[in-house]
Amino acid sequence: MPAQQRWTYRGCDFELWNNQQAWFWMRAGGNAVGATSSESEALAEVCAAIDQSLGPCQDRTRGAHLAVCPSGFSTIAIGFI
Repeated sequence: MPAQQRWTYRGCDFELWNNQQAWFWMRAGGNAVGATSSESEALAEVCAAIDQSLGPCQDRTRGAHLAVCPSGFSTIAIGFI
């Protein structure tokens, strides 16, 4: 079985793994999954899925901060609690 990598982006956990020539990603809880041909595409897709589900001003973590996707894409998220 391929080794899974666990990541967190904007307070949301997800896993990334590969199997031969495909890269797979899954958000915690299995509410979103995807497959691509490269690791960077998988990271970009899962970060975009998280961004879409949370919206531009929501974040599951507290305070103002810079949330950086492991692929190098970044989003500035300011949260007020």
